Amino acid sequence: MFKFQDNKLIDFGYSLKMLVDKKKYVIHEQGFVNSDITDTIDWLEHQISVVTFRQMKEFVRKYMFQDLIVKYAMYHPEADEKYYIKYLKTMDEEAFMADYNKNVLDIDEGEASDDRVKECIRTINRNNLQKEAPSFTAYSYLRRNITELKEVFVNLLEEFLPTYLTAKKRIESINREAKNTFEARIHSFEDLLDMMHIGKADSFPNHNTCICYVTGFMYTAIYIHEVEKSQTMYVAIGTALTWILTDKYKESQELAFYKCFSDPTKLKMLKYIKDQQMCADDLAKEMHLSKSNISHHVSQLITAQVIQLSAKDGKKIYYSINTDQIEHMFNKTLEQFKN
Repeated sequence: MFKFQDNKLIDFGYSLKMLVDKKKYVIHEQGFVNSDITDTIDWLEHQISVVTFRQMKEFVRKYMFQDLIVKYAMYHPEADEKYYIKYLKTMDEEAFMADYNKNVLDIDEGEASDDRVKECIRTINRNNLQKEAPSFTAYSYLRRNITELKEVFVNLLEEFLPTYLTAKKRIESINREAKNTFEARIHSFEDLLDMMHIGKADSFPNHNTCICYVTGFMYTAIYIHEVEKSQTMYVAIGTALTWILTDKYKESQELAFYKCFSDPTKLKMLKYIKDQQMCADDLAKEMHLSKSNISHHVSQLITAQVIQLSAKDGKKIYYSINTDQIEHMFNKTLEQFKN
């Protein structure tokens, strides 16, 4: 089963992330930018105080607290922002820490020992789903000061909420239009993976239901989460990705394709991937580049469909050469010159 479902809360978490990492997500050269969303983010930034923004940055970049909101939103689509804040207030420190371990570090059960936490952090940082983990130092500080930090986080959300709700109304029509566009063009999980150039559906074998959310504050990102016990895949995609479904995007792909083959770094990357599927962490080590540098090149290779993504066990993402697309593009160009 594949269906689109409304979610009142999910953008709340992503709005925090977008405010803090705005430059990271606005990719002008790929045409993903929606001026109305950009203006709304700018408006939001000017409505909050310097102190609030500093706190927001700490909770997002240092502790990844936005993941608490996003995961809860996916499992509880009936909840809204006010309900979630009340929910946080009812939790004691032990329950809050257990929620954090589950939603941020993927520790579902059992004791969160130091060794287990460190391994989970390493696993998340090796992955390629645009998700990051807190450092172990930050995690340890959070665990020691959970009472104070939980209170500050709740107060921050309460202060931010009225401004956020106003911003949400500003992009309400954009979200509605994007959702209608996706519903008209995407009818299955396979269609979604094809649009996003994410390998084949069998890369995610353990799902019989796919619930898709369209989010305004997420911009171009895609977030996929699989719940193994219920075999349900939750997918969140940004409204700006509707650009992928336009004819203009298809026209720009050809130029993006050949740009990839004129870049020495991308060519070197392709030579590594040609021999075996590799994740971002593998490429960073082999090429002696930062993971952020690797991610920059990878995003362009994916946009041009030169490489595709595949998942092992539905979790860790690897890159492989999209030989079908490369063959198609070169044959198409050859035919053009022949004629």
